[in-house]
Amino acid sequence: VAETAQVSLVDTLVKQLGVTQAQATGGSGALFQVAKSRMTDAAFGQLSQSVPGMDGLLAAVPKAQPASETGNLLSGLAAASGNSTLVNAASLVSTFQQLNLSEGMVSQFTPKVIDYVRQNGGEITANLLKTALSGS
Repeated sequence: VAETAQVSLVDTLVKQLGVTQAQATGGSGALFQVAKSRMTDAAFGQLSQSVPGMDGLLAAVPKAQPASETGNLLSGLAAASGNSTLVNAASLVSTFQQLNLSEGMVSQFTPKVIDYVRQNGGEITANLLKTALSGS
Protein backbone atom coordinates (compact mmCIF):
# COMPACT_ATOMS: atom_id res chain seq x y z
CA VAL A 1 0.00 0.00 0.00
CA ALA A 2 1.54 3.26 -1.09
CA GLU A 3 1.77 5.96 1.53
CA THR A 4 0.11 9.16 0.46
CA ALA A 5 2.13 12.35 0.54
CA GLN A 6 -0.65 14.19 2.35
CA VAL A 7 -0.81 14.28 6.11
CA SER A 8 -3.52 11.93 7.30
CA LEU A 9 -6.58 13.12 9.17
CA VAL A 10 -5.49 11.14 12.23
CA ASP A 11 -2.04 12.78 12.25
CA THR A 12 -3.67 16.19 11.89
CA LEU A 13 -5.98 15.58 14.87
CA VAL A 14 -3.14 14.20 17.01
CA LYS A 15 -1.00 17.25 16.30
CA GLN A 16 -3.69 19.92 16.54
CA LEU A 17 -5.77 18.57 19.44
CA GLY A 18 -3.14 16.71 21.46
CA VAL A 19 -5.09 13.44 21.45
CA THR A 20 -3.74 9.92 21.02
CA GLN A 21 -3.74 8.12 17.68
CA ALA A 22 -6.51 5.80 18.95
CA GLN A 23 -8.61 8.76 20.14
CA ALA A 24 -8.16 10.57 16.82
CA THR A 25 -9.04 7.45 14.83
CA GLY A 26 -12.09 6.52 16.93
CA GLY A 27 -13.34 10.09 17.28
CA SER A 28 -13.14 10.92 13.59
CA GLY A 29 -14.63 7.53 12.76
CA ALA A 30 -17.57 8.29 15.07
CA LEU A 31 -18.22 11.57 13.25
CA PHE A 32 -18.10 9.81 9.88
CA GLN A 33 -20.45 7.12 11.20
CA VAL A 34 -23.04 9.77 12.09
CA ALA A 35 -22.53 11.44 8.70
CA LYS A 36 -22.93 8.10 6.91
CA SER A 37 -26.26 7.50 8.65
CA ARG A 38 -27.54 10.84 7.33
CA MET A 39 -26.10 10.91 3.81
CA THR A 40 -27.09 9.17 0.62
CA ASP A 41 -24.78 6.35 -0.47
CA ALA A 42 -23.58 8.51 -3.36
CA ALA A 43 -22.78 11.48 -1.09
CA PHE A 44 -20.97 9.28 1.42
CA GLY A 45 -19.06 7.65 -1.43
CA GLN A 46 -17.90 11.09 -2.52
CA LEU A 47 -16.87 11.88 1.06
CA SER A 48 -15.02 8.56 1.40
CA GLN A 49 -12.90 9.38 -1.65
CA SER A 50 -11.57 12.50 0.07
CA VAL A 51 -10.58 10.63 3.26
CA PRO A 52 -7.95 7.93 2.77
CA GLY A 53 -8.54 4.98 5.07
CA MET A 54 -12.25 5.69 5.67
CA ASP A 55 -13.01 1.99 6.26
CA GLY A 56 -10.32 1.86 8.95
CA LEU A 57 -11.73 4.96 10.65
CA LEU A 58 -15.24 3.52 10.70
CA ALA A 59 -13.90 0.20 12.01
CA ALA A 60 -12.07 1.99 14.85
CA VAL A 61 -15.25 3.35 16.43
CA PRO A 62 -15.76 1.64 19.79
CA LYS A 63 -18.82 -0.57 20.00
CA ALA A 64 -21.60 0.92 22.09
CA GLN A 65 -21.10 0.15 25.76
CA PRO A 66 -23.63 0.39 28.52
CA ALA A 67 -23.50 4.10 29.18
CA SER A 68 -23.09 5.86 32.48
CA GLU A 69 -26.28 6.92 34.25
CA THR A 70 -25.88 10.37 32.74
CA GLY A 71 -25.32 8.86 29.32
CA ASN A 72 -28.35 6.61 29.72
CA LEU A 73 -30.45 9.59 30.73
CA LEU A 74 -29.20 11.64 27.79
CA SER A 75 -29.77 8.77 25.34
CA GLY A 76 -33.20 8.09 26.80
CA LEU A 77 -34.28 11.71 26.55
CA ALA A 78 -32.91 11.97 23.03
CA ALA A 79 -34.71 8.79 21.93
CA ALA A 80 -37.95 9.89 23.62
CA SER A 81 -37.81 13.21 21.78
CA GLY A 82 -37.76 11.39 18.45
CA ASN A 83 -35.12 13.90 17.38
CA SER A 84 -32.42 12.12 15.40
CA THR A 85 -30.04 15.05 15.91
CA LEU A 86 -30.23 14.57 19.68
CA VAL A 87 -29.91 10.79 19.34
CA ASN A 88 -26.77 11.21 17.23
CA ALA A 89 -25.35 13.80 19.64
CA ALA A 90 -25.92 11.45 22.59
CA SER A 91 -24.28 8.64 20.64
CA LEU A 92 -21.25 10.80 19.82
CA VAL A 93 -20.84 11.91 23.44
CA SER A 94 -21.02 8.28 24.58
CA THR A 95 -18.43 7.20 21.99
CA PHE A 96 -16.08 10.05 22.90
CA GLN A 97 -16.39 9.13 26.59
CA GLN A 98 -15.39 5.55 25.74
CA LEU A 99 -12.29 7.00 24.09
CA ASN A 100 -11.54 8.97 27.29
CA LEU A 101 -12.36 12.21 25.54
CA SER A 102 -14.60 14.85 27.10
CA GLU A 103 -17.91 15.64 25.44
CA GLY A 104 -16.47 19.06 24.59
CA MET A 105 -14.00 17.36 22.27
CA VAL A 106 -16.83 16.60 19.83
CA SER A 107 -17.02 20.31 19.04
CA GLN A 108 -13.23 20.48 18.66
CA PHE A 109 -13.03 17.46 16.33
CA THR A 110 -15.88 18.52 14.06
CA PRO A 111 -14.38 21.67 12.47
CA LYS A 112 -10.97 19.97 12.07
CA VAL A 113 -12.55 17.01 10.28
CA ILE A 114 -14.62 19.31 8.04
CA ASP A 115 -11.51 21.41 7.22
CA TYR A 116 -9.58 18.25 6.35
CA VAL A 117 -12.36 17.14 4.00
CA ARG A 118 -12.47 20.63 2.46
CA GLN A 119 -8.71 20.50 1.72
CA ASN A 120 -8.86 16.99 0.26
CA GLY A 121 -12.31 16.80 -1.29
CA GLY A 122 -13.32 20.38 -1.97
CA GLU A 123 -16.00 22.75 -0.74
CA ILE A 124 -19.02 20.75 -1.94
CA THR A 125 -17.93 17.58 -0.15
CA ALA A 126 -17.10 19.55 3.01
CA ASN A 127 -20.57 21.14 2.91
CA LEU A 128 -22.21 17.71 2.54
CA LEU A 129 -20.37 16.57 5.68
CA LYS A 130 -21.15 19.76 7.56
CA THR A 131 -24.86 19.45 6.74
CA ALA A 132 -24.92 15.77 7.76
CA LEU A 133 -23.22 16.53 11.08
CA SER A 134 -25.37 19.56 11.86
CA GLY A 135 -28.55 17.62 11.18
CA SER A 136 -30.12 20.42 9.22
